[in-house]
Amino acid sequence: MPEKTTRAYYENRSDRAADIQASNGGNMNFPAHLHNDIELFLVQEGRVRVTVDDQTRELSAGGMAVVFPNTIHSYQTLTPQSRHLMVIAGAAFLGESYTRLTHSRAVCPFLEGEALHPDIPYAMEGLVRQVKTDPDPEIYRALLRLILARIFAVLPTEPAQEPISMDLAGSLVQYLAQNFERPLTLDILSRELGASKYHI
Repeated sequence: MPEKTTRAYYENRSDRAADIQASNGGNMNFPAHLHNDIELFLVQEGRVRVTVDDQTRELSAGGMAVVFPNTIHSYQTLTPQSRHLMVIAGAAFLGESYTRLTHSRAVCPFLEGEALHPDIPYAMEGLVRQVKTDPDPEIYRALLRLILARIFAVLPTEPAQEPISMDLAGSLVQYLAQNFERPLTLDILSRELGASKYHI
């Protein structure tokens, strides 16, 4: 079980062809990582241990993890033949919700039982079908709005402790991921990110 001090890597998703990924899949094992997108993970069969930020839960069928942008998370399948739905969406499809997601954090990032409204799996399955058969950004946005409306109705949030620093940290990690082969100094980072080198 990962602990709070577990190291994570930044998953640079900026080179993806699309700002949305929707899929159903089998066993999920993925180390601690973070990225700028929201990630929705719904277990359909089996059990998966999911860690989001500093909280870990074993999810079974009907259990869901809601991973806000720039939040460390990981997955470990606990039973063979596990099945899941996963949606990862970037700012282009989240509209005004993106600001809310990046400036707050889920008090508990897991939904189970009655907290998981039937519209959520329905819309996630719709996104998977839409991505596979008939890509349409407007339908993606509509289904994501439905999912987020149902999530925000039952998922308590609190302000992120340091939204400005989190934005800077995300920008810093992204810049380093894209420029790691170049010589870098605090002065260069300060100029490129528009922040004091002492703050960085």
